[in-house]
Amino acid sequence: MTAELGQRNADNVGRGHPKGLWNLSLTELWERFSYYGLQSTLTYYLLFSIADGGLGLAPATAVGIVGAYGACVYLAQIPGAWLADRVLSPRNMILVGGTIIMLGHIALALIPSVAGLVAGLMMISVGTGALKTSITTTVGLLYDDRTGEDRDAGFTYFYMSISLGAVAGMLCVGFTQSRWGFHVAFGLAAFGMALALVQYLATMRSLPAAAGIVKNPIGRAQLGYLAIGVGLAGAVLAGGLVSGVIRGSNINLVAGFVIVVVFIGCVSRILSSDLVTPEEKRRTRGFVPMWIAGSVFVGLSGQVFTTVPLLVTERVDLNIGGWQIPESWLAVIGSVALIVISPLTATALRTSRLGRTNTATKYALGIGITAMAYFMLMLTDAWPGRTVPVWFVAACLIITGFAEVLVGPIGLALATRVAPRRFQSQLVALQILTLGAGATIYGALGALYTAMSTGYFFFLTGVLGMTSAAVLAAFSKPIEALLKA
Repeated sequence: MTAELGQRNADNVGRGHPKGLWNLSLTELWERFSYYGLQSTLTYYLLFSIADGGLGLAPATAVGIVGAYGACVYLAQIPGAWLADRVLSPRNMILVGGTIIMLGHIALALIPSVAGLVAGLMMISVGTGALKTSITTTVGLLYDDRTGEDRDAGFTYFYMSISLGAVAGMLCVGFTQSRWGFHVAFGLAAFGMALALVQYLATMRSLPAAAGIVKNPIGRAQLGYLAIGVGLAGAVLAGGLVSGVIRGSNINLVAGFVIVVVFIGCVSRILSSDLVTPEEKRRTRGFVPMWIAGSVFVGLSGQVFTTVPLLVTERVDLNIGGWQIPESWLAVIGSVALIVISPLTATALRTSRLGRTNTATKYALGIGITAMAYFMLMLTDAWPGRTVPVWFVAACLIITGFAEVLVGPIGLALATRVAPRRFQSQLVALQILTLGAGATIYGALGALYTAMSTGYFFFLTGVLGMTSAAVLAAFSKPIEALLKA
């Protein structure tokens, strides 16, 4: 342990942050390039007619599938984290996950059908489950000997790399799709993932020694039970799809139900374990309301992948000076805003009162600011027909990007700080699962959007955000008392 700590101290160079932070950030950047490049075009791929290169699905079905896909991507974090704790080390899980993700994008690029869609999305979900929790956990290991303020600032830079990758992916893949079609664009996403693997292979040996250790190795007998469990889960899923119990119109709700069950099961397991100290159990209880709040935030801000594409295809004028903006580029705007503000926020977290503000209050501010953006979108009803100017929608999305810096990176830092030692990867996976829970929310909101007026929908969305922010702010002190180390 002493040698391990000494190695981490030796790595704490370069702008006050461990050098491993920049290596992992670049790997995450290229992985997010591929993920968000696909995500920004997926709804359009499902909506566009077969003649236009899409699959021609109904709007409600399309947004439901997008929500369910997002849910499955992050639901896969739970088994991925378990494997990182019990079977393969986090360092190796990152490599395996990245390879599977790349194969998923290749399937989407080469198989232009529903079969290609299912195969590609399933592989990307599994691969992301293996990679994302492990890379976040490894970043946390770099800050084991640092203050909470340093950890928050480091994760803000790490989160900025996520946003840089997202912006580059959405711009490049979106432009490629608008010029050469969906499948060429999916191929570009596969290339981005290949770059992530090259970057990671070049640097993985320099990561902390703890990242190469399986903390709680599984016994050989248990491996057999694991294989049986995986087989049964696959059989149940296949049976549900073949029988029609699970279908496009309800797959988002099924995914949401599974996420709630998994979350309750994982938290119950941690709280009942003899391997977890009373202090760790207290912090885990404090993590629960933060998880719910994080899920609500993702559900609100993630509508850029469901509700916003529906609004764009129906009512937004994308023409600027005679040039037609690619539809998927609107999804980039919030991430650009986050990138711009992240360095300023990272500095403020280390040097100002903002850094000393408790985590629940930071979340409440972020959710409240996002709610204001959706109240602004109510004004889209003031423009009749397909005449809503793109600059107005862009302004609202910029506000949501500014808000995300108070939730996304803070949540990752929180999870690595409060996680029980024997369940570290699994609690980080639960934090990342807020993206999955939020995906089911924005998928459901997208379906709701198709059933009511635009102005009334955005009013209800704003009310949901403001109510959540107010409740969280009211209970911020008792929540912080539970989270305190």
